[in-house]
Amino acid sequence: MKQFPLFSEYTAEEFIKKDGVICDRCGTHFKAQCKTLDDRLVELAYRALKWTFDNNKKTFRIDDITKEHKEICDLQKLHYFGIIKKSDISTRWKITDWGFEFLVGNRKMPRRVWVVNNEEIKRDEEVIRSDEVRKRWQSTKADYTLDFIPLHLSEYKQDNLL
Repeated sequence: MKQFPLFSEYTAEEFIKKDGVICDRCGTHFKAQCKTLDDRLVELAYRALKWTFDNNKKTFRIDDITKEHKEICDLQKLHYFGIIKKSDISTRWKITDWGFEFLVGNRKMPRRVWVVNNEEIKRDEEVIRSDEVRKRWQSTKADYTLDFIPLHLSEYKQDNLL
């Protein structure tokens, strides 16, 4: 049986069951990335909501909210949680009803979402309100490798992995 390279202790069949997805067409293995809803993402969502209210608009462009590259990337992650979604106009986004309810404290969202190829494949069972988000835990480049938390480790808290 073929072993996947780098850090994998599993055979291909075990790896697929535990960690990732294999493309039906080409056989390429895609590893799931873990996206965590933390304070920086929620702060960007509040900024987007404030901008839409202040400008009396239903949609916004990402550069209306921020010009910083890191924040542009982070703002787009909000769609994995259903807080924002693309509007009918390709360059514009809008706050969803669920996103609005989350930001005002009436709805809970999953703390983490696992994504493969820009599609959500799993949601964390732990749900939080907007006032329960944690501070950003990644501070060094080594911490960012934990964005690739295997699905079979999802029962562990990220705080315990550090």
